[in-house]
Amino acid sequence: MTPPPRRRARGIRLAVVLALIALLVLPLAALLSHPWWLAGRLSSYLSETSGREVRFDKVRFGLSDTLAPEATFEGVRIANAPWADASRPFAVLRQASFQFAWHRYEGRWLVTRMILSDGEVHLHRQADGRRNWRLRDPEDRGPGHFWFQALEPHRIALSFVHDAVALELRSRASDLATETSKPSTSDGNALVNRIDFDGRWRGMAFAGRADTGPEITFFESGRWFPLRGEARFAGTRLEAEGRVADLFRGLRIDAAATASGNSLAGLRPLIGPRPAEQRVFRAAGRLLVDEAVYALKAVRAKVGGTDLAGDLAWSRREERPVVSAALTSDTVDLADLLWLAGKGASAPAAQSSAAASASAPPRDAFARAREVDADVAFQAKRFRVAAVPLLQSLRLRGRLADGRLALSDLDIGWGGGHSTGTAALDLRAQPPRSEAQLETRGVRLEALFPTSDASHRVTGTLRGKGALKAVGDDVQALRASLSGSVSAQVSAGTIPSLLDAQMSLAVGKMLKSFIGGGNEPLPLPCAAVHAELGGGLARIRSLVVDSANTRTTGSGVVDLRDGSIDMMLTPEPKRPGLLELKKSIRLSGKPPNLDKSLVERLEPLKTTDCDSARP
Repeated sequence: MTPPPRRRARGIRLAVVLALIALLVLPLAALLSHPWWLAGRLSSYLSETSGREVRFDKVRFGLSDTLAPEATFEGVRIANAPWADASRPFAVLRQASFQFAWHRYEGRWLVTRMILSDGEVHLHRQADGRRNWRLRDPEDRGPGHFWFQALEPHRIALSFVHDAVALELRSRASDLATETSKPSTSDGNALVNRIDFDGRWRGMAFAGRADTGPEITFFESGRWFPLRGEARFAGTRLEAEGRVADLFRGLRIDAAATASGNSLAGLRPLIGPRPAEQRVFRAAGRLLVDEAVYALKAVRAKVGGTDLAGDLAWSRREERPVVSAALTSDTVDLADLLWLAGKGASAPAAQSSAAASASAPPRDAFARAREVDADVAFQAKRFRVAAVPLLQSLRLRGRLADGRLALSDLDIGWGGGHSTGTAALDLRAQPPRSEAQLETRGVRLEALFPTSDASHRVTGTLRGKGALKAVGDDVQALRASLSGSVSAQVSAGTIPSLLDAQMSLAVGKMLKSFIGGGNEPLPLPCAAVHAELGGGLARIRSLVVDSANTRTTGSGVVDLRDGSIDMMLTPEPKRPGLLELKKSIRLSGKPPNLDKSLVERLEPLKTTDCDSARP
């Protein structure tokens, strides 16, 4: 059916109008998106405002593949700021494209992606806040005007100097050759860029490389990019393979990471001063970062003679930072842990001189502990401390909350036995207050008093318990304020016959041992001591050594501040002998150089802990 002539005429007129509009709009759109005049005008304007040469060959505007506003500059050449390094430009690029969000974020323009191709960019920020990339107002020292979410580099060199933090970074991005043996991460993510970098931060030199995906994200984009690379410092090498998102804000990492080397001194800006002495170390695990949470999962570490395995985490999500750890070890040497903490034998000179300075203010050893919370579980099958060779193993669970530390599941292996119990430290008090309840069992007496001469060996199994409290922020103050009670008992032991005769003041038995040369061990069914502590003193209320031949009892005082002793012992021979002296023995002075003297005999103790232990 043929349409009416009037309707057919209207259709023809509409088609003609649309064609005319298209002929007008398309050239206008092309003119607006590729304004031939804008590159020169913008170059002249920015050259005048910045006080240096700025040139763009072409400028165009449009929409990206994701329909985001996009500005593209071709043939970019911008001289450096007058106060910066004049030997190199600020930027020379074949092309630079910027994709914008349709909205502003926190008062700034949001650049969702920056694409830089074929050239170089040199960024410099002075300590006073001036930036060489500010062209419209070079003297603007205020906050930035843009957020940059991501960079897509194509064969560019990029450097950054930040005077305020003493940072110098140089990098170069190049295409990752397709014949590379591993063009993707172990997770299968494609790697297309290789970035080689080096520089210096606060005196710490570093260098390395990173293979990445097409883009690198910086700011709250939520977009992951694959990463495989390494960084080298003086004595340290870091390696990682996995994925990363938003390096500067909203950081997330999920990567297998390894740190190895023989020195931590080069990491001073990151972890503080470290000793110059060297120790071989290696740690590997899964590094997980989600903004304010940093975690190392399934970590296995070796430092000197120490091995560690388990999980570590540090979080700032709560009002106070929280540290958590669950670690086990076959062998731990305290010297290795102190080296990690920067307390090695050769501490940094600056640190040592500061500590030695008489004019320096007193250091609060618990200042940092008051600012964090922690939950740590630790177990070492072999725990070595050079100054305490009796120590064998250690297990504990520690919780630090609001300045109060509580140790539970405490098990210290030493001398063939164990001491178990709990301990607490209240850092809220000034000075800090501590308390502990410990029970000891199975410790071998011969381990406490070792000797290669069997004829002088005292043996037995030690058990005991103690409840102690102290106030102070150093060992001297804690020792002076120690209070509570301690009791210990030795059973199923032996004592050399000569030592037993000397304690019993049996001159005949001593002469027999000297003349006959015999010093056979005698049974020592029980020995015990009970002491009460307070005011810097340990008052020994009851002491007994109950051997097969002699029962010796006594009491005395030990000054905990200087280790001096003043003690009285009264022997009671169980069998009559020749030339027995009816005296008491006084011991005074500091071990091992004790003064021994005979004094008027004191009445021996009637009952002791050995009496209550008998069936």
